[in-house]
Amino acid sequence: MERKSKHISQRLKIRIVFLIEHELGRRIARMFLRKLNAWKDGGVDSREPVARFLRSYSIFIGDHTGKEDKFFDMIEEKGSLSAEENELSCRNDKSCSSSSEQDQHKV
Repeated sequence: MERKSKHISQRLKIRIVFLIEHELGRRIARMFLRKLNAWKDGGVDSREPVARFLRSYSIFIGDHTGKEDKFFDMIEEKGSLSAEENELSCRNDKSCSSSSEQDQHKV
């Protein structure tokens, strides 16, 4: 049982990292958009900040999708998330609650 609990804990940590990384991606995108709009509106020459944010976002996406690929490969090898793992991973994720409720009604 301890091994199973350790495995669940490890996967939840990965899920938390993904949530944090998603927030980072959203923040980079918002900062990029702000600079792009300022440049587009003609008020400020934002070429350099726009280029930096594009580069940062590109690096972020490459790294993040690589981690997601590893995670989904791990899920695929196992078959899928157990009901317990799904419940634990969705506790803090509002977007999961409606889909997991729908899944429960299907069973």
